[in-house]
Amino acid sequence: MLTRTMLALTVFAAGMFLLAGCGSAPEKPSPSKELAPEARPQPNPQPQPGAPGNEGDVRGLRIIAAPREGEPDDFRAFSMFPGTTVALAVPYPAGGIVEVDTQSSKIAEFADDTGFDLLNAPQISKWASSGFDGLPAISPDGKRALVEVKAHAIPKTGAKSLRVAGELTMRVATEKKTFTSALVAVKEGAKIDAGPIPFTITRPQKAKNGQWTYSITLKAERNVNILSEVRFLDESGKPLETWRGGGMRSGWGDHWNVEMEYLFKQPLTNVKAELTYWMDLKDVKVPFRAQAGVGF
Repeated sequence: MLTRTMLALTVFAAGMFLLAGCGSAPEKPSPSKELAPEARPQPNPQPQPGAPGNEGDVRGLRIIAAPREGEPDDFRAFSMFPGTTVALAVPYPAGGIVEVDTQSSKIAEFADDTGFDLLNAPQISKWASSGFDGLPAISPDGKRALVEVKAHAIPKTGAKSLRVAGELTMRVATEKKTFTSALVAVKEGAKIDAGPIPFTITRPQKAKNGQWTYSITLKAERNVNILSEVRFLDESGKPLETWRGGGMRSGWGDHWNVEMEYLFKQPLTNVKAELTYWMDLKDVKVPFRAQAGVGF
């Protein structure tokens, strides 16, 4: 019977074998038979992001096994839920990515190189799930979205790589328009009318956050995904230095509850809001496909 130590070493070795890359280094030509540069063996080139068949650039790989029989649910690596996650930077060369709608995005394939289908395999833990994890990040130039694709199973022992494929629903836009509100008294319930989304000021109060001594929260009952920037002006029209604090956004369809906190360096009596919106927001379907291994 294996001791606990031997079992741990066996599991560790199996995990390392799973993640090991395949292939061996090309043989070095004999000095007496040196090959011309163009004829020398070359390493397999890595597909470039956006190239046909490789629309996703692998940025991360995480494989978490479920706790063994008799172990508690929280006895798992990295304090993460069991399953497999591949992080991909999916390009949209035209630019203008505003957000990714993970609810309408789809995963078509998630399998290892042995042919094992991680999407249709048995769920390895009640905490394991398939889909898109976390909140996708958008690159500063608006041309790439970083998404995490997850499956509720892990690769077979001996597998060396993973294949993922699917389609993202991206919301993109390129045209902006700025609206400026009238001067508004900073008080509970004051209305800010500037552009397509009405806002209400709530919780104007002192703040204790270093140099930021005052805060207000803007509340909306519509999805604010078309909102690009928020700025505040004093009575003379001079921009106020502002720091975005906390916030929350929940809802669906036409039913939303959105709150956005802003902090200031001084108390406010009256203020103008300058709101910039995306005016040509639309949905586009962007396919992704990639292969992940240790050597990405």
